[in-house]
Amino acid sequence: MLNDEWKNIVAKGHKLEEFTAVSSMSQYKIQVNLEILEGCSYMCPGCFVKRKGNWNPNSIATFHSLALELKDRDDIVLDDIVIGPTDFYGAQNLEDIINNQRLADAILMMPEDNRNIQHNCSILGSLSEKDIEGKIKSIENSLLGKAVEAWDVQIALDLNRLMNDQEYLNALDERVETFKNSSLNFEISMATNIVQGVEDILFPAIEFVRAKYETVIEVLPSVVRSFNHSAKHGNKLFEWNDMLTRLAADPHRFKNKFHFLQGDVSHKAFHYSVVSIYHGDMYLSPFIYENAQIHTDDFKVDNGWLWLPDADISEYILNKKNAIVKSQIKESTDKECGSCKYLNICANRMVPMIMDTVFNGRKECILNKDVISLFDNEVYHGNSY
Repeated sequence: MLNDEWKNIVAKGHKLEEFTAVSSMSQYKIQVNLEILEGCSYMCPGCFVKRKGNWNPNSIATFHSLALELKDRDDIVLDDIVIGPTDFYGAQNLEDIINNQRLADAILMMPEDNRNIQHNCSILGSLSEKDIEGKIKSIENSLLGKAVEAWDVQIALDLNRLMNDQEYLNALDERVETFKNSSLNFEISMATNIVQGVEDILFPAIEFVRAKYETVIEVLPSVVRSFNHSAKHGNKLFEWNDMLTRLAADPHRFKNKFHFLQGDVSHKAFHYSVVSIYHGDMYLSPFIYENAQIHTDDFKVDNGWLWLPDADISEYILNKKNAIVKSQIKESTDKECGSCKYLNICANRMVPMIMDTVFNGRKECILNKDVISLFDNEVYHGNSY
């Protein structure tokens, strides 16, 4: 079955829940990205994610320990989890994941409203729709199927084919029907990477998807979930910024149609940490248009809690986040960040840290501040909190 979360936003004009006044946030939320899926049956255009070498049983053990620690707390809670990095239904170890007792137990310790899994799916790969139906049936009967309250699925789209290829459109219709016919509570959004030709058809595609499927298209810079230090990744991000400038030439159209969470002060910034669990270790994930998976020592959370049975894992996470935020603000004077009114927001999203590490000490901003400023009046209210 499909729920109405995106329909309420797209068709009825409701604001996203993330557009929330910072002063009203009463809980600290930790979102966990579990990087545990192994292999993929698809070759989506513009995808850079790591396909092999992701699975490690220690990752679920770490997540379970964190869930156990927070299960009776209401000041710090686990938000919905993301399982990646590859296509969920095309992963080679899907059967093991959905029947993992420890993972199911950990999810059941989360607040009931937050027992949601964000995951990706693709269409027209080596898997038939019958294959997908069979996998969803397996999930329905699995330990995870009984523990998870909602399944937030992001369908990866090739917009060129969506707008020009009837076979592709038929496959998308079939996939939506497959989700609709399941007993699982599915929430569908769609996403596309930045590839050649997307910019020219993006707004017509958004209009089409909103009208036909009553949901959004999230437009992703392609590289953020798999950052490394290559020039290719950096250049791709700056291509994205240039595209944003052109798309925002009509501010009203952009603000009402383009799904742009970077314009939301409360999203993945204050009272919030994103933690990527990879090979059993925890890494803070910066937010730059989407969660960035960077598994280097700069972002690694101290694992000293493993040898201190009474230690709070969440304290290690918050201490690491607070230390990064403070150091970024303190050391921003020689960068463009030092005179920017968004510094406090970006520091909480760890953007200056990316500039110092991934971009090797870049002084100029890596974000499109002119586009972010379009949201000043309704979101930032002229300051950076």
